[in-house]
Amino acid sequence: MTLLLCLLALGGCSPSGDSADRVVRVGFFANVTHAPALIGLADGSFQKALPPGWTIESRVFPAGPELMVALASGALDIAYVGPVPYLTAKARGVPVAAHAGVCRGGVRLVAIPAVARQGLDGLAGRVVLVPQFGNTQDVQMRMLLERLGVATDGPGGVRLAQANPADADALLLSGQAGAALLPEPWGSALIHSGRAVEMDIPAGGEIFRESPVTVLVASEHFARRHPEVLGGWLDAHQRVVTKMGRDPGRTAALTEQQIKKWTGKSLPRLVAENAFRSCIFDQTLDASVLAEMVRISARNGYLPRRDGLVESLVGEMGLRKGG
Repeated sequence: MTLLLCLLALGGCSPSGDSADRVVRVGFFANVTHAPALIGLADGSFQKALPPGWTIESRVFPAGPELMVALASGALDIAYVGPVPYLTAKARGVPVAAHAGVCRGGVRLVAIPAVARQGLDGLAGRVVLVPQFGNTQDVQMRMLLERLGVATDGPGGVRLAQANPADADALLLSGQAGAALLPEPWGSALIHSGRAVEMDIPAGGEIFRESPVTVLVASEHFARRHPEVLGGWLDAHQRVVTKMGRDPGRTAALTEQQIKKWTGKSLPRLVAENAFRSCIFDQTLDASVLAEMVRISARNGYLPRRDGLVESLVGEMGLRKGG
């Protein structure tokens, strides 16, 4: 809960910088689910969209709560992040707003073979990894377990633990964890390596397929001071998403290069292709799924309030999807 308390403390703070030096500070994850950010930075699309004299500083984060702390403190201007950390920050009064949907789907529940052979029953008493407590995969996993009637406490309960997705393979291999819910490409990479297999979810798996996993957000302070910069970024974001759909080969290659640059880990082409198959890049937001995320987040102490959060998120983006 430390990061969430930081968000609360920082919510009323003024940003530490005002971008007077004409620098856009952007945060994201080195994941396939953040491919538009990776590609737009790599091919110069975002730089070309900025007014003359502006430059970009980019920074990778392991999970959403930590990224939102940086955004709340004024260390970032624009960010690609999961909806749950964004909603948590919004509920705590952090002055941020969502401006575009980015990706739906893009997660896999994987397990070591001995666990997978038992199906979901094999998770009893096991550790399941998520990137960070309070992030979108943490809440998605809790949503699934609740639907299946599986406890997260007691001797037979599933125990959730947080770990950097790039380190999940070592934790599974060492026996410290039995399964992991990971954003792409980390789930597909574990399957490709043979160290894990995808879990069969006969009921409730639509949680992962339908859930938004990435939205594009910005500091309200930055948006007010530099609307032309933010507008240019959003236009470039949409162009990047369109290009991704037209040229999947280029998309995969650039994403592989950027993930290796930021993580030091190579991504085989087959892994990239499999990861992209589970991702849908568009602005769709299902309000019913978001409402479920909010309910589970509040139940687990991540949100101080629930009222109006989903309406705020959907309304900010000018979208009314999923009722």
